[in-house]
Amino acid sequence: MKLQKTFLTIAVAGMMAVPAVARPGDGRGCPHHDGEKPHRMWSALDLSEDQKSQLKELHQEMLTARKEHRQKVKELRGQIRDELAKDNPSRGALDNFVARQADLHKAMSDQRIDHLLNVKEVLTKEQFEKLLDKQWIEKHGCGGKRFHRGGPHGGGGRGKCCAR
Repeated sequence: MKLQKTFLTIAVAGMMAVPAVARPGDGRGCPHHDGEKPHRMWSALDLSEDQKSQLKELHQEMLTARKEHRQKVKELRGQIRDELAKDNPSRGALDNFVARQADLHKAMSDQRIDHLLNVKEVLTKEQFEKLLDKQWIEKHGCGGKRFHRGGPHGGGGRGKCCAR
């Protein structure tokens, strides 16, 4: 009986120690595709200094615009939440908020396409094809963005391409 109690105590202590040392993955992703992070993708394209500066400027413009769009979407979600919290929420007001939110999402998609067209003008045909291939791997393969795989903050999870 004493041996069972000792074993149970050790087992419980061991289970409690695991979360204490757990941490998110390093984000390197799947070893089958080198798990490249987006900023590493640019080095694989063998860019000239002029291309790097142009892409950096385009990227900064895109980040600024996306930040503004996300803030507007966040505000609309707050307005929807506030309207729903009322005793008698207005269906018309909610429909208006949802329509505005859909317009913002469409604008973000349009802006992404414009951004990719601008990037295509800067890169050579081979570089752009390589960029598209790498983006596909990141989106559908290993690694990936936050919430897509590998725990609460992304991390180095295996993607759809890797054997489980």
